[in-house]
Amino acid sequence: MKGEIPVCTRCCFCLPLRRGLLAWGYLKLIVDTLYIAFVSDSLLETILYSLNGINRPSGLLYSELTVALILLSLFLTDFVATTIFVVGGHTKNATLIRVFYIFSISIFVSTILLIALLFSLTVSDLSLQSFTPYEWLNLVVSYSAGFAILVIQCYFILLQRSEIIKLTKNCQFSFVNHAAEAACTMRCPDEEAIHVTQAEMKTERETKDEQNESRKLNEGNE
Repeated sequence: MKGEIPVCTRCCFCLPLRRGLLAWGYLKLIVDTLYIAFVSDSLLETILYSLNGINRPSGLLYSELTVALILLSLFLTDFVATTIFVVGGHTKNATLIRVFYIFSISIFVSTILLIALLFSLTVSDLSLQSFTPYEWLNLVVSYSAGFAILVIQCYFILLQRSEIIKLTKNCQFSFVNHAAEAACTMRCPDEEAIHVTQAEMKTERETKDEQNESRKLNEGNE
């Protein structure tokens, strides 16, 4: 028996879907801004230490610079992607939301791989004699937090998918009836407008009538 991925209509079971996602997006922007400021300050401090000639091992200095630059690039990328999502949410642009949806899936997979790597390293170095109760508690809390992050990421990916489906299905229909010509228009967020005019329908009807008459003449001649 195959199961289908559920489509959510509410964010956190109480907020409207789009508004809840926008609130989450703004919260992510605030957190990313704080992290960017913190990492930038640490990077600047490390550079100033090196310029002032403070005696620090060169290997440690390069490691700190590398880690800071990697973290800064990651947070900047997340900030840009979240900004695209917020803009897409306000404009109801399914394409922009889909870009962030793909980005979120890649982050989710990367988080799983990172946690799996850390877990394998922990298991390889595991020693019952070397771990104190406090260290065991810290280990359990760390992996529990990692699992909670995965669950939250998975939930919001599901919400993004639901919003994309909702925007894709919400097509706008309008019927314009003028004295000269009637036109039926269907507009979708990601598709061009489809116009079916009365003249086109008339031409198609005449073509079918001519084909039917030709078929009847051929049958009569036989």
